[in-house]
Amino acid sequence: MRRAFYLAALTAIRVNPIIRRFYEEHKGKLKGKKLIIAWTVL
Repeated sequence: MRRAFYLAALTAIRVNPIIRRFYEEHKGKLKGKKLIIAWTVL
């Protein structure tokens, strides 16, 4: 289940400009998988 969320989040970061902006804004605060998992919680 976790892997499915992770892969969906990676795809969303590449395709969705709103999610990509969130990713870029928070990239300095969180690193790697923590940032991607933080997005899936939202």
